[in-house]
Amino acid sequence: MGGGGAERVLVTLLNALDPNQYDVTLLLIYKEGPFFSELPGHIKVKWLFEAYSSITTRAITHFYRFRNYIREKLARRILGHDKFDVAVSFMEGAPAKLHSQLLDYAPKNLSWVHSNQAKDRWYDFWFKLSEEKEFYKRIDKIAFVSKVLKNCFENTYSTEAEKYVIYNPIDEDFISSQYAGWDCPKSDIFTIVNSGRLIPQKNQTLLIDVAEILKRHKRRFCIKILGQGPLYEELRTSIRAKKLENEIELVGFVNNPFPIVGNADVFCLTSVSEGWGMVVAEAMSLNVPTVSTPVPAVEEILEGGGGILTNGSAEEIASAIEFLMDNPQQRISLGLAAKNSVSRFDIHNVITSVKDFMDCI
Repeated sequence: MGGGGAERVLVTLLNALDPNQYDVTLLLIYKEGPFFSELPGHIKVKWLFEAYSSITTRAITHFYRFRNYIREKLARRILGHDKFDVAVSFMEGAPAKLHSQLLDYAPKNLSWVHSNQAKDRWYDFWFKLSEEKEFYKRIDKIAFVSKVLKNCFENTYSTEAEKYVIYNPIDEDFISSQYAGWDCPKSDIFTIVNSGRLIPQKNQTLLIDVAEILKRHKRRFCIKILGQGPLYEELRTSIRAKKLENEIELVGFVNNPFPIVGNADVFCLTSVSEGWGMVVAEAMSLNVPTVSTPVPAVEEILEGGGGILTNGSAEEIASAIEFLMDNPQQRISLGLAAKNSVSRFDIHNVITSVKDFMDCI
């Protein structure tokens, strides 16, 4: 239950499912992560390992066949003789691999796809491509979090599974309550926020280039980068080397990012690719317009308005931000459009599609 978008979506969905209709058992590989405490109390939660950080667990993880053998043995011991109506793997990679070993636990098997399997599939370290292709042939239904992911998948995998596009839900009521419940005054300085894992795919180094341009143009601004990851030290070193400490703040992981995001003037997505763009939708629900790199999945989110898609260069991103700096009324209009547009992703609207997808009986 790490701090990623897919984990947040899973928590949102599990809290929205009626416990009188669904008896849920959640099998985790690791019993850890910031979203673990947000899991609803009525579901059964089981896990293979307490934490990834232990030496034993990391040693097991290093070897593909040994890791999978141990994980299957543990999973079968934990699940025992339980049987289920439906088995669902909520992510690709390691969860899907474990699911492929436990297909006999349910007569119907479903899976979710959150990433571009043609471009950004999990490496063979987690799931060999040949085995992954065989797994999807045995799945009954697959949910994709965007139309572009479905199209990319169909160009890579052959399967008779029913395919659904189910946009990741956001809980607008929860987001609003988390934003309103904190005293976080809006800054007088134009604030740009980015949220995501500090990894190459999220491409936060681009914000350093954007900051250099804005600073060269004598703009007064602040960039807040929310998240943690392996590129933290590299980003911090680059920020210091370019003397941008007063303009860029590496905030780290924040359990409740909504007061920071909601008080920003612009949300800036710098990703190379996204399966969907949860952080964009969350920002939009708080009336914050988006400036984004040309990510097809985010383009789907912005179909109803609420943001500016750029060509992905630092120059064009900086230009879009400067336009919003100089045109506050346009920025307000984009924020209102964002709020109206994103309502179609609210959990109350999405849950019907999820129930239809889950209905295999």
